[in-house]
Amino acid sequence: MRTLKLLLLAILVSAIMLPAVALLLAFEAAPKIQEPSTLTPADIARAKHLVRVHDPRRVREGASRVLTLNRKDVELLLGYAAARLDRNFVARVDLLPGAAFVQATIEFPANPFGRYLNVEAVLREAGTLPELDRFTLGRLPIPSAAAHWALARLATGNGGADLARDLVKKISFVTGGVRIEYETRPDLPDRLRAVLIPDEERERLRAHHLRLSEILARLPAHGDSLTALLVPMLALAAQREGDAAAENRAALVTLAAYLGGRRLTTLIPEAASWPRLARRPLKLAGRGDFAQHFAISAAFAATGGGPLSDAVGLAKEFEDARRGSGFSFSDLAADRAGTLFGERATGKPFEARRFAARGAAGIRESDIVPSLGELPEFLSGREFAARYGGPGHPAYEGMIGQIEQRVAACPLYR
Repeated sequence: MRTLKLLLLAILVSAIMLPAVALLLAFEAAPKIQEPSTLTPADIARAKHLVRVHDPRRVREGASRVLTLNRKDVELLLGYAAARLDRNFVARVDLLPGAAFVQATIEFPANPFGRYLNVEAVLREAGTLPELDRFTLGRLPIPSAAAHWALARLATGNGGADLARDLVKKISFVTGGVRIEYETRPDLPDRLRAVLIPDEERERLRAHHLRLSEILARLPAHGDSLTALLVPMLALAAQREGDAAAENRAALVTLAAYLGGRRLTTLIPEAASWPRLARRPLKLAGRGDFAQHFAISAAFAATGGGPLSDAVGLAKEFEDARRGSGFSFSDLAADRAGTLFGERATGKPFEARRFAARGAAGIRESDIVPSLGELPEFLSGREFAARYGGPGHPAYEGMIGQIEQRVAACPLYR
């Protein structure tokens, strides 16, 4: 009887201790990966090219196509997917013939076990889709069978996973790249929309579109400051129940589409029946282009593209320096302010709701963007190169550092 009692006690202690030990091994105090890889204007140009070439509207139905992604493409996609889960995530990928080695760091709120979940995985080619060969959480190795079971559970009912299984014919790894052979189908555009914008997101966007329509109808014909829209839009986000970050994101996407002169019908066909929005000139720091830079960058950041938002702004400025209005540090400052606004608006649930409440209480332009007028702009490519060199050069990095400090000092971001 004594032996039986000891055995039962051991089982009970194990049942309590094993999960705690697993958490202690999985979570760590320091991240293995510190920073995301830096995006360049060339990366943005490549992304635009890939989207254009593989636009499902331009591909013949039933045709087989091949999409080749490089290492940075894969890291960007992983980061975007993780951002949709509201987690701080950084990934590194090594692509070799027949295999991919993935390292990732996911940051969690402070807890007794450690803030960072460091993940390592090895994927190997196997038939149509790769198989998980090795998987480790921190110092805790996960058996392949358990990892496969967990991934299968996560993929069950997932529209993106279902779409991949139906369309992808073969994924193979080559040195520095992933080769994806896929087949187009007539229902591809509709299924992509369903994955990218689920029903609950469509409802949010519709609610914020209706609010924007009401606001614009009351604005004077000569327009107003962008803050005249931001305040009531954030007020609606603060009032609505549910996911505060998602509500803020919907508000910012709606504003960005309006400022960019785009309708949401491409992604949401039923938006064609939503009220048409009155055109009103909107400004920030006295200029319409600053309002556009801010709003579009905020939406990029809110949808998971913080570094992407910065890179897109930089890419546009380089293009302007070559053939447009010239390189503008003031545009970059508006971009950076918008990016920070979008990041803060869609942070952790409590922070997102508090941010919306602060914005709803009233926003002055100086709360969200620093003074922009004295920053250098309209620089030709030759003048920009002579004065600032470019990314990595001390003069350029010094100017970017000043912009970062000034944006961070704005009251709403403190």
